[in-house]
Amino acid sequence: MIKITFDTNCILRDEKDKNKYYNQIKILEQLEKKGLIEIHRADATDTEIDGFNSRLKKSSEFKEDLGIGVYDNSRYDHCVYAGPSDEDEFNDLKQRSGFNNLKNISEKKKKNKLKDLMILHTHKKMGHNYLISNNIKDFIFDLLNINLINPEKLDSNKIDTINTENELINYFDERKEK
Repeated sequence: MIKITFDTNCILRDEKDKNKYYNQIKILEQLEKKGLIEIHRADATDTEIDGFNSRLKKSSEFKEDLGIGVYDNSRYDHCVYAGPSDEDEFNDLKQRSGFNNLKNISEKKKKNKLKDLMILHTHKKMGHNYLISNNIKDFIFDLLNINLINPEKLDSNKIDTINTENELINYFDERKEK
């Protein structure tokens, strides 16, 4: 089974959230119904969309992966305690991404960057195959060997004709960021 993680920007509630990749996201949801993929979201996703009840409801349709708890960012009942290796990995991720050196940035933007790192860490920890996001610049996928796909690169007409897991892997691999 191909497991993908949706970034927060892929949680589209309905036509009101329609954007240039709305159809591609809907096709991915249909592929999940066909049993070709599993769509997941990191626990940090809901903290980014907190306050938007219809998006939270949509988010709850996808499997939630619990990441490590990060003080003042995680919800108590939606995270796991970090072991020493988790903490080391997350701190390394913060260092390698340049997060620790951010200056002249608002607290809100800094918090959003931290949540992106939480999503990335959870995705990597869970061992999922692909991360789907239109915010390519937010992720240091190249440093972590993450298969990142921008939904804009998915052709909804082509992807709708895919019927096997191998066809889908080939299709995704051709479109992942390099």
